[in-house]
Amino acid sequence: MKSITFFVTKSDSVYTASSVEENIVTQSENLDTLISNIEEAISLYFEPASNVASPYTIVFSGQAQTA
Repeated sequence: MKSITFFVTKSDSVYTASSVEENIVTQSENLDTLISNIEEAISLYFEPASNVASPYTIVFSGQAQTA
């Protein structure tokens, strides 16, 4: 399976997640919603669902977490 890495930045009160490997970007005002938005963006980007890349990695300030 393919892995997708997201770099998360925060400016003012908005978090932005940008994929390194694919053209996927999403935003949210909190991290919990951002993770949900990432999952939704991945599923929409890779429609049909059989092409969904998993697992993916979210990078927060240089520290990686696998979702």
